Amino acid sequence: MGRIPDGYDVRNLARPWVWTAAKPKSLTNWKCGRAVLWPALLVSLCLMGCKADRRISMAQLAELEAQASMRPPVPVEPAKLELSELHGYRIQPRDVLVVRMIGLSTADRYAETMIPVRVGEDGKVVLPVVGPIQAAGLELGEFEREVIAAHVPAVVRDLSAYVEVAGPEATTVLVLGAALTPGLVRLPQNQRDILYALSSAGSFGPTSSLRVRLRPIRPERPEVVYDFLDQNDVRRALQAPPLEPGDTLIVEAEGNPAVYVAGLVNNPGAVLVPTRSTISLMGAIAASGGLVDFLEPDDATLWRTLDNGQRVQVKLDLAAIQSGCEPDPDLRPGDVVFVPPSLKTRIRQWAMENLRFGPFGMTAVYDPIAIYEARLISNNNNNGARAAVLQGITSGAAEVIVPPVVAPGP
Repeated sequence: MGRIPDGYDVRNLARPWVWTAAKPKSLTNWKCGRAVLWPALLVSLCLMGCKADRRISMAQLAELEAQASMRPPVPVEPAKLELSELHGYRIQPRDVLVVRMIGLSTADRYAETMIPVRVGEDGKVVLPVVGPIQAAGLELGEFEREVIAAHVPAVVRDLSAYVEVAGPEATTVLVLGAALTPGLVRLPQNQRDILYALSSAGSFGPTSSLRVRLRPIRPERPEVVYDFLDQNDVRRALQAPPLEPGDTLIVEAEGNPAVYVAGLVNNPGAVLVPTRSTISLMGAIAASGGLVDFLEPDDATLWRTLDNGQRVQVKLDLAAIQSGCEPDPDLRPGDVVFVPPSLKTRIRQWAMENLRFGPFGMTAVYDPIAIYEARLISNNNNNGARAAVLQGITSGAAEVIVPPVVAPGP
C-alpha cells in the first residue's frame, strides 16, 4: 500500500487500498491565485502585439525603390567631355614631337625626312631651314598645316608632313583605395578625367563600392564624390574640369558586405555577401542556422536603406515564402532581417521550457513456468510429487525451448 502524502487528511480507511484526502488550504489558495494569474498573463501577451504595424509590403518597397531611382537626367554638353574620341590632342609645352616630311630632299622627292623636336616653354618648335613655328595649343593636324605653310613655296614646291607625339607632357594624379592597381598615373592632355585615371589604375577592385572621391590639390576646389552606379554621376564626372597635377582619387571600398539576421534564428549575426551581389531571404536564414525549432514564426521584418537615403521597414510573410506562395526576396549588403516573437511563438516557447512530454511506453513479458512456480511457492506445498512435477515441467520446457546439443558424428 502506498504512502499517503504529508498534508492530507484521511477521510476513509475502511478499505486499506483506497484512500481519499482533502488538500490543505495553502494549496487551494495557490490554485486560486494561479487561476487569476493565467488571464493576466494572456492579456499582457495580447497587449504586447497590439502596437500599430507600420511596416510596408514588398510591393510598396518595389514602388519606393523605383521612385528613388527616378531622377531627372543630367544634360550632357559634348564640349565639356574630356574624351579623346571627341577632342583631338592639343600640343603642350615640353611635348616631344616627331615631324616626318616627304619632298624636302631635292635628290629624292619621295625620301622621308624625320626630325624629333621638343616644344619649348614659349610654345614653339624650331625646324631646320624655316626656324621657329608656333605649336602649343594646336591639334596635330593644325600643326601639320603650319609646317607645310612654312616650307611651301619658300623652300620646296610641294611637301607632305605628318606629326606624332612621342612623349606627351602628362598630368600626374594619385589613385588610392580599392582600385585594382592604385598608385601614380600619368594622363595625356586629352585624357585628364576620372575615367581615364581609373582605367590607368586597373579600374575598380573586387571590394570597391564603385564610389570615387575626388580631392583636388587646390584648396579652393571642392571635394566631390561620384557614384558610378548612378548614370547621372557618370555624366557629371565626364563633364568635370580636367584633373590637375597632384589631384587625388580615392576609390571607396564596400562598407557593409554583409546581411544581418537577428531574432528567432539559431545563430543570429552577420552573413557575408560578395560585393555587388545578393542573397535570398531563405538563404540568409539558412546561413544563420535556420529558424528556432517548434516556434514556427509567421513573419519577419526587413530594414533597408534606399538609394535616396530613406530607411524603410518591410513586412515579410515567412509562411507564404516557405510554402512557395510568394517569391523569396533578394537581400542586399547592409540589409537587416529580424524575425520577431509573436503571441504564438511565446506560448510555444513557454511550453518548450516548462512542459515535458513522455517518454511513453510499456513492455510485457509472459512466462508461464515462472507463474506456475510462484503459485507452488505461495501454497507452501513442497511435497515430493509436486516438486517432481515442477522439475519435470521445467526441464521439459527447457528442452522444448532450447533443444539439446547433439554431439558431432565421427
